[in-house]
This record gives sequence, C-alpha cells and structure tokens, in this order.
Amino acid sequence: MKKIYLPLLLAALLCGCSSDNQNGTEDELLSGTEWTCDEWRDSSTQLEENTSTMIETTNAVLEYIIGNISDAIYTVETERGDVLTDTAHIKTCGTATLDFGSATCHFHSLSYDSVQVTSYRNIYETYTLPDQKHERFTVQNGIVRIELPTSTGPKIMTCPNTMRKYLGKETLASENKRMDETRRQETFDYRRTGCEIIMTGDDRKWIGELDPYEWTLEFVQIVPEKRELPLFRLK
Repeated sequence: MKKIYLPLLLAALLCGCSSDNQNGTEDELLSGTEWTCDEWRDSSTQLEENTSTMIETTNAVLEYIIGNISDAIYTVETERGDVLTDTAHIKTCGTATLDFGSATCHFHSLSYDSVQVTSYRNIYETYTLPDQKHERFTVQNGIVRIELPTSTGPKIMTCPNTMRKYLGKETLASENKRMDETRRQETFDYRRTGCEIIMTGDDRKWIGELDPYEWTLEFVQIVPEKRELPLFRLK
C-alpha cells in the first residue's frame, strides 16, 4: 500500500509548497530547471500559397474541325511555357525552451513554415490551320469560316486559325524549404503558488499549471490575447 500512495503523497507535498522567489530566494522546485516544447507556434499569419497555373486557349470551332474532318490540313507543335514556381505549405514547425532561475525565467523560441517549392513548366500543343479551301470550310488570312449545325439550324461561324491545348505539367525541381523563420527571446518574472505558476513579461502574461506526475507545464496566455499554449516537458 505504501508504494501506491507514495507518488500521490509526493505530488501533494510539491504542489502544497509555494515559492518566495520574489524576495530573491530560489524556487525549490523550478530554479535551475529547463523545460522544452516541440510544438511551438509563434506565427500568427497564414502563409499564402501559389498554386499551379495553366493557360489554355479554347477554340470550339477548331476542335470540331480537327476532331471531325479527317482530311483537314493543320500542323501541330509542342510548346513549353516559362518556368513557374509553386509554393505549397506543409506545416508550421517550432521549438521553445523555458530556463528557470531564482526569480526570472528565460524564454527562447524558434518557429518557421515548412514549405515545398516546385519549379515547373506547362506543356501545350499548338494547332494551326494554314490557308486552304475545303468543301466544308475555308481558311483565309488566318480566319477560319465554317457552317455548323446548331439547335436553330445551320450557322456560319468564324474563328482564328490557331488553338493551344494544355497537355500537362513538366516538373523541373522540388525541394523543402524554411520560410518566415521567427526567433524570439524574452525574460519573464515568475511566481509559483503550489502547482500554479504566473509568468509576467514585458508584453505577455501566462498562467500555468505544473503536473507533478508527468512533469509537464501547461500554460494559457492571457495578455495580449488569450490562447492556449502547447505543453512544456522537463528536460
């Protein structure tokens, strides 16, 4: 039975005592300890992503001629566009540490966005109909003229004699990078009352709780805005 109640008794003793570090004495529980967090988030802005772009010129008349008139004369050329870049957000990463002294705690953090940067080129096929006279259409001075059936009857339609069709994307390179890296250092005054810890900095105030079973610190920031902070663990 003693083994069962020993951790409970130890926790009660630890959280029952309070620090008097405001008078210059060391906190018997926190002074000289270091706590780490592997899930720190310090960025409040959302990274904008650049998505793939493609330029496709649709030409329904030329599509009809190329797809339905087998003896139409036309040329096809493959074209590669300019090199473009995609930036895709993977995740926001960060670490932080708390180093407790007798009356102050030094806070250090590093946060950044992990992104995947991909360079690529779009690939197209360009169809061109040279000047010609066909029994079903004509091409003259770069203009196609054809009579097509519609729901209201035959209709004369015209269009340019070229069409560019998107085929796909050619990836040139892809790599993961860090972006928007932010480093921060701050010194807090702190006071512990039992398992409750109050941390006060120049522009931030945290209220936290020590878990003597798991040896973790859990804080809520109340200044400048309220938000829950990720868990710190004893190093």
